[in-house]
Order: sequence, then C-alpha cells, then structure tokens
Amino acid sequence: MNISSISFFSLCSIGLGVFLIAIVGYLYSVSRNMNQWQATQGIIIKSDIKRAGATFSPDIQYRYSVLGEEYIGTLMTITLKQTYKLQVTQDWIAQYPFNKKVNVFYNPERHQMAVLEKGFSIKSGLILVGAALFLMLSGCLFLLIEYR
Repeated sequence: MNISSISFFSLCSIGLGVFLIAIVGYLYSVSRNMNQWQATQGIIIKSDIKRAGATFSPDIQYRYSVLGEEYIGTLMTITLKQTYKLQVTQDWIAQYPFNKKVNVFYNPERHQMAVLEKGFSIKSGLILVGAALFLMLSGCLFLLIEYR
C-alpha cells in the first residue's frame, strides 16, 4: 500500500501531538514532587537572552554542587520560559545577574535535574496541550478528508 504525502503528514502531526502531551504529562509529574527537591547554593555563570525567530527566552546558566560533584544547570523553571516581548525576558534575567549567588533546587534522585524556581507553569502547560490538540485534530481531519 502506497501512503500519500497527506497521510504521512497527518500521521506525523498526530504523533507529534501525542508526543507533546506526553512531555507535558512528564513535566507535570516531575513538578508534583518538587516539594521534596533539595536546595543548594549556586552561582550564575551566564545571564543572557536567547532569540529564536520572534520569541525571546532567558539564557541562564548556573553552577552548583551536590555531594562534592559539580553541575551546570540551565533551567529557570521546569517548563520553558518564552515570550514575544523583549522587556519581559529582560525582567526575567534581571533577577539572575552574572555572579549572583542563588538557591538551586535539585532532584535528590537525579542531581543534574535542577531549577532556580520551583513549580509548574499552568499557562505553559495549557499552551503545549492546546498545540498538541490542534496538531492531533488537524491530522485526524486531513485523514478523514483524504479517506472519505
């Protein structure tokens, strides 16, 4: 059976939607046990802005150590912080200037998993779920139209 390009892209769209929902579920489950994460002292070693197309996000790196082993962290929160407004991103990174000592919260089971701010952004989660549902529904719609 020869699969058409519409079918292929529809299936990819559905698969990507399922993958995004799985990622949101994973991030949410990780964030639920954050109250058990340990805190350690860290230091900001990079504080910049990353631009990807029309969006901006913080480009933060921090060094911390757990049980004598050093790690480099890059996550402010468990979900991605991204915006279309440069000023918002500047406000985010203003909290974390170069060489600032900070509390780093790390997963006691996986020390390399760390954040500067605990919690799960419901807004980010809903945006990802919305994008996933759009991809899955549009993929299903195109399959329905093609095989009707």
